[in-house]
Amino acid sequence: MLIKTTRRRFLGALGTATFAASTLRFFLKTAEAQTYPKRFVFVFTPNGADGMAASSGLGKDYVLGPDMSIFNELKHKFTVLDGLQIPDHGGEEHPAGRCSMLSSWRSSGTQSTAGNRGQSFDIFLRAKLPGVNGNSIYTGTEGLDDTLELPISWLSAGVRNDSYLQGLGPLIGRVFQNAPVVPSPMATNSAMSAATADELALNDYLRGEVERLRAEAPLAEFAKLDLHLQALSQLRAGLVPASGDPGTALRMCDSNPTFTGDVADQMGLALAHGLACGQTRVAVFRIGSYEPNHVHSHWEEGGMDGVNGFRDEFRRINRGWAQNILNFLKALDSFPEGNGTLLDNTAVVWSSELSNHYRSESYLRNYPNWAYPAKAGDVNTHGTVDMPFWLAGSLGGTLKQGERIVAQDRYAGELYKAIATAMGVSSTDLSSYGEPAFAPGILQEILA
Repeated sequence: MLIKTTRRRFLGALGTATFAASTLRFFLKTAEAQTYPKRFVFVFTPNGADGMAASSGLGKDYVLGPDMSIFNELKHKFTVLDGLQIPDHGGEEHPAGRCSMLSSWRSSGTQSTAGNRGQSFDIFLRAKLPGVNGNSIYTGTEGLDDTLELPISWLSAGVRNDSYLQGLGPLIGRVFQNAPVVPSPMATNSAMSAATADELALNDYLRGEVERLRAEAPLAEFAKLDLHLQALSQLRAGLVPASGDPGTALRMCDSNPTFTGDVADQMGLALAHGLACGQTRVAVFRIGSYEPNHVHSHWEEGGMDGVNGFRDEFRRINRGWAQNILNFLKALDSFPEGNGTLLDNTAVVWSSELSNHYRSESYLRNYPNWAYPAKAGDVNTHGTVDMPFWLAGSLGGTLKQGERIVAQDRYAGELYKAIATAMGVSSTDLSSYGEPAFAPGILQEILA
């Protein structure tokens, strides 16, 4: 009766604050049932990965590669998946790879929406997963350049997902939609969207109600709301005009970021709170820009590009994105849920649209006579085999964690099917995902 009374009083006090009402309804419902929903997030960074990101060893005794060593603090929840591939395709590797990496359909590689022939996994999940009801988020730090930057998320064959939210302001407006309008200290900044200004003041509106009803609600759920309010304050503080002048443009996206508290970290924090508060269970999160990382990714092995620093710059940019992803995982891990955390109830898959210079031990073992690049001076190192794939979270203990798993010559679509199975998608529905040749089964090796 205590929880039921609390829900009625609390939601009554919130009135028309749709976001706040739905958030507390979610908290109290999960507290009653003692169950927490399973979530899926695909994190994308462009242009592949360097060989210094490759790990070694197998099982729980694996060793993270030098450029991935920052994940050691979450190694028990961070899994390396080597040997996976995406559908082989013709044409330009970048747009073709973006078409096929989540859809598990072969792409023609043409630079148009006609280049995609399948629905992406995030859209499949939101249609098939009980309780999602067509709700998902597709967001990223940068805009899309149709020359090479076709979407990652596809509604159906050849139909792109245009619900793309670029930057922090639109993401906050989506995650915290329909919250009460409260004047913001930065409301005079013309570069600040109205939605962002309104949402960043949400903590001011809620704090009084939280304090009044704290003693009556489940403590664990209010602890999560405390984290949520704290994060909104952090987001407010982080949205600082580039010059300190409220009239100047916000530092929302930086084409050459320094990776110190940048917009990707702020967006990751906002997305984590949307997942924690039940505003979404499925998301695609793109971090980083195509250029100048793409130019640097074509460093020549043994050639002048490496001497002149192209490889060093490629690695620096990728290490910065890795730090963004670690910060996102730590944000997910900060939310308590039952005996674990939000991260424990989530599957976060991180990959790119091509393999580039990524060479794991499994690659070298299975292709000992295949020089990579194919010949001296060849910088066209893009490929679809032995892709860089990393996984964090366990979906409530249904996925293995803290291991290195080699699934040589298996497809990413089989990983997605394993995740869908762990999230409760029926075998009948599962058969409709992907092109059969590129999602032929379930990657049982990842299931606990």
